[in-house]
Amino acid sequence: MSRRQNRRLHLAAPAGAINDPNGMWTDAAGRVHVVYQHNPAGESPLSAGPGSGPKHWGHAWSDNMVAWTHGASVIAPTPGWHDCDGSWSGSIVVEDTRVQAFYSGVRFKGDNWMESVCSATIDGAATVDSSTSDAKRLLIAAGDADDGNHFRDPYVAFHDGEAIMIVGGGTAEGGRLMAFTSSELVGWEPQGVFFDASRASSLLPHDLAEAVWECPQLLMFDNTAVLIFSVDREPRPVVYLVGSVDPEYGFSAETWGYVDCAFGSYATHAAELGDEGPCSISWVRGPSLSTRRSINRGHLTMIRRLELDDQRRLRSRFARSPRQVATAVGMQTRRFEGGISYSGIKTALLEATLTTDQWPTGTRFAELRIGSPLERIRLNIDLRQRRAVLQTPHHKMTLDVQSPEVELEVVWDAPIVEVIVGGNSFTYHFLDGNDGVALSLGLSLGVKAAGVVAVDTEEHESP
Repeated sequence: MSRRQNRRLHLAAPAGAINDPNGMWTDAAGRVHVVYQHNPAGESPLSAGPGSGPKHWGHAWSDNMVAWTHGASVIAPTPGWHDCDGSWSGSIVVEDTRVQAFYSGVRFKGDNWMESVCSATIDGAATVDSSTSDAKRLLIAAGDADDGNHFRDPYVAFHDGEAIMIVGGGTAEGGRLMAFTSSELVGWEPQGVFFDASRASSLLPHDLAEAVWECPQLLMFDNTAVLIFSVDREPRPVVYLVGSVDPEYGFSAETWGYVDCAFGSYATHAAELGDEGPCSISWVRGPSLSTRRSINRGHLTMIRRLELDDQRRLRSRFARSPRQVATAVGMQTRRFEGGISYSGIKTALLEATLTTDQWPTGTRFAELRIGSPLERIRLNIDLRQRRAVLQTPHHKMTLDVQSPEVELEVVWDAPIVEVIVGGNSFTYHFLDGNDGVALSLGLSLGVKAAGVVAVDTEEHESP
């Protein structure tokens, strides 16, 4: 294996393509497991047609959340069954080493596909290939939920001791999530609409409410519920809503925000991950997926810890900090103070604290730049105004960083960059082969930066 392959930090499939993550758990030995949607014969997650093959579920595990070991597919389509044309996205429930998977079984019918909710039992320790219907169960047949062609991605959570399944989808009026409950994870009783466009219309922008909602997730922070879903319309954002769950009326939302502020990741999966607490992992969208012609095989983001701040906003941090990642892959870190600049790099890790003096006048900002003259992202962090402005080649967004002391973390694993600033996270996938990439952190007078940085040892700092 080449040195560059050893340095890849983002989880990718051993062969074929990867997209939606479907589950995470920690085993008795402390290893973290991830199952994901996998197209073993296709070069793109969205491949279709002869030679591309139907979707499976892949499986990988890690001691450090950075270096991954891959097993066989844990769910494969069964010929002639409800998932014969693909075992698509879903979620898991873990009991000891027994992992119960819930997923969308897909069968093509003409130009449309029929989406049923199926389950399969997989062995989280031995990695059993569940490719026959003997290991599977049909839970909700296509058409049984008045769903049309939009009924997908079951997510199972527990609320007040009862299992609740939330299924994504949409109608002509917009996004819709349906709810089902069960006492034994086998028979599921319909509970009607959990959340839909009519309830979101006073909160979400119109273009987010009227699209199909995919990959729903539900997390509880004490008595506060956080609902996450992906919006199946360009620029394909992932949004979160903070509110409450009522057994009879479903979800009520109070505030909302973007999970990824650059819209560079999709299909976010959230789960309690042992001692790490609530965590998330997402699919990194390639640069051409909107045209469905990408040859990028796909990657998953670094795992992130999630929390709610005192203003009920969802915040994240890398579950393994950049300095921990550097240790895991054998990169040496060095401490720095002030601005930095590197060019031509393929792998870089940055962890810094930004502070400002207390003089009452003058601007106080730091500027992070990553990219080339052809393609660049820029993050201007205004410590005096406690906000940051993110500028990508495709859009601009203002972020609230709350405090005049700002934590900044960067994982640059060419061509992917992930950044967390003041609890806001974003992902960006540069064009493959984009040479001349540089990373710099510039500071205005009165701003200080201190932390650690790591780059490939053969790389050098620019003057």
